[in-house]
Amino acid sequence: MRHQGTLVYDSARSEGGVPSLPSPATGDRSLWFQAERVSVDVLLTCRKSRLQLIHGQVLDHETGEPLTSSCVTLGSSGSSAETNEFGEFSLSTMDHRDVRTLCVDAGDGEIVCAIPDLVS
Repeated sequence: MRHQGTLVYDSARSEGGVPSLPSPATGDRSLWFQAERVSVDVLLTCRKSRLQLIHGQVLDHETGEPLTSSCVTLGSSGSSAETNEFGEFSLSTMDHRDVRTLCVDAGDGEIVCAIPDLVS
């Protein structure tokens, strides 16, 4: 079953008293998605070379426990990674068009996270 991930936080558009997260490098952007029992915390890093780095963590929203061995797939490229023992993953691409969706299969269904435009 597919679930649409809800964007809960976007550091590029923080408002309503939620402070923007500090960006250690130009182009960093923090996103947090939630669907059903799954939370996905993502850090996008965009470099001048057009290299897009995507690091994140998949957690059980209710317990805070990391979801290990979840498959995370980036856009249409099919680039994927499996979460480690801490629920963490890393992906990269040179094509900014691929950074539009992040799909997380946490075992009991796929979470589709629509990434907002990188230009804020």
